[in-house]
Amino acid sequence: MGSEAVTEEIIVDAVIEALAEAQERPAAELRAELEVSGEDLPVDSVLIAEILATVEAVFGTRLPLDAELTQSTGSVRDFARRIHHAIKERQNHDA
Repeated sequence: MGSEAVTEEIIVDAVIEALAEAQERPAAELRAELEVSGEDLPVDSVLIAEILATVEAVFGTRLPLDAELTQSTGSVRDFARRIHHAIKERQNHDA
């Protein structure tokens, strides 16, 4: 996936897709359930941990296992922001 075109919303969609696939359920159903819970789409951090490698592979980035990552696993949007930040850092480093 071309990282220049990656937005946080694209990452949110990919995270929801990965979560839905891991739970063997439709992504639209999961998104609707998460949206009822709040704007940031709160989710169990264990579920985010389960799809971390998948999301890293999709976006060609690696996230350090640190406090910042731990804090970002409580919601889909926070996790998407962390992935987006890692992509931007990689772009700046590669430039």
